[in-house]
Amino acid sequence: MAFERNARRFGKKVAISDPVLDKTLTYAELNEEANKLANALRADGLQKGDVFTVVLYNSVEFIICYLASEKIGSVFNPLNYNWSQNEIAYAFEDSKPKILVYDAELVDLIVKASVRAEENGTHIPPKTSVVGALEANPLESDDFENYYAEASAEQFERGADVSIFDESVRLYTSGTTGRAKGVPLSRLNELMSTHEVAMRYPIFSDDVTINTTPWFHRGGFHGGMTPTLHLGGEVVILRQFNATTCLKNIQKRRVTILLGVPSAAVMIARKQEKIQAEIKSVRLLVMMGSDLEKATYVCLQGLFPKVDFINSYGTTEAFLSTFLDSKDLPERAGTAGRASIDDDVFLVEPIEDGFGDPKKLTPKDGKSLGEVVVRCTSKTTAGYHNKLEETKKKFHDGYLYTGDLATWDADEYISIVGRKDDMMISAGENIYPQPIEEAICDHPAVSDCIVVPVSEMTRGQALCAYVVRKDEALTVRELLKFCLESPSLSAFTTPRYFKFVDELPYTPTGKKQRYVIRAKAPVDLKEGTLSRN
Repeated sequence: MAFERNARRFGKKVAISDPVLDKTLTYAELNEEANKLANALRADGLQKGDVFTVVLYNSVEFIICYLASEKIGSVFNPLNYNWSQNEIAYAFEDSKPKILVYDAELVDLIVKASVRAEENGTHIPPKTSVVGALEANPLESDDFENYYAEASAEQFERGADVSIFDESVRLYTSGTTGRAKGVPLSRLNELMSTHEVAMRYPIFSDDVTINTTPWFHRGGFHGGMTPTLHLGGEVVILRQFNATTCLKNIQKRRVTILLGVPSAAVMIARKQEKIQAEIKSVRLLVMMGSDLEKATYVCLQGLFPKVDFINSYGTTEAFLSTFLDSKDLPERAGTAGRASIDDDVFLVEPIEDGFGDPKKLTPKDGKSLGEVVVRCTSKTTAGYHNKLEETKKKFHDGYLYTGDLATWDADEYISIVGRKDDMMISAGENIYPQPIEEAICDHPAVSDCIVVPVSEMTRGQALCAYVVRKDEALTVRELLKFCLESPSLSAFTTPRYFKFVDELPYTPTGKKQRYVIRAKAPVDLKEGTLSRN
């Protein structure tokens, strides 16, 4: 186990730090904590292959739980703390955890999910432990710190039957298309993900990293936290994203690598203009989850003039599949870059309810749409947990069919356009939402937009734009005039309906949840709350 080697190599070196709590643990101290928890969990019956679920913020306890699970050979299963009670209850039944650790701030969520599971007659974790103090303890959860305080700190000996091909982590997809799916990842998947990051960023033992995204997502988990510990660096903990706290942590711990989504980086840049923290230690800014647009790059370059930039495209299933580097910027801004070191990334004909042929590639002309398919078995899951039919829809002949639509150029720089399941048909034309949304967002009084179809007698599907305004004075009439005059929009790509809203739904990794608006639009149409052009 790489971490245990680092406990010997870098025993006195700081492994993790939480500047807000003013707490640090060296590699030797962290290993001791993980050994104690592993011994306590083993005494409670947690074995190889058992599911160990956590609902925790980015924290010292999250890392200790992960390392203890790795030592035992159990399946570490971090859940999204932003989920609803129904989603948490669903994951309990889907993964059937033997032990659950959760944060005290989330007790209401966990209690409600457990009640819902009991009502449904589905699985409830038989053993629970809580991080932090509770006023009331309806689940009779153990106090996490006390739970393993008296356990042996002797080096935990993992069984010889634990294989690199065994499932070690189960993450859940962020759910851009509906109910989340469990993604089993093996120790080999983890190792090769770490090696890719180590080579591609690169990352070294003297690096100090901070991640603005939650660790229950693969980008946060395998993109920052685990490779830092694998390489012997320092992980600076950001419990939840806050631009001011992030900047203060960068200054206090002299962070060298900042990771997150582009929107978070922009918020950090705007906050830095006000507080002027000392951030010269940062050498690399790694972004993922959405495109790095030219305007965003220019904004960030002003804040980090001597910093290297990386933006990547990836999935929970296959990790990071493409990279865009500083040498590509600003000319290639807005693209997802080119394929990763060990990945085959192709564009094939998008076939509804079918698979395009990887031997017949989409023209590399920057215009022709194709579905992104990825082949990299060393990093990619073999399929979804408990979902054979869903697996059959996405995995075929060694390829992951992502459902993402894109164009690529002669140098194989890929530009993501939208989702195959986002395609709309209006007046007999196939239409994709992203170019329309980008055109509408060109209006100076618009900050965000999602375009979805609504059923209509005359067109079959008419386009409807949900718009967040920067200026409340903007009217539908003015926005329609802008769309009709836009060189990027035609008559059939100009929305027929508009609705101004305060915010739009996103996943924690910054991806638009169009399916939420798709479900809302027919209701709004029926209730007459959509404005028609």
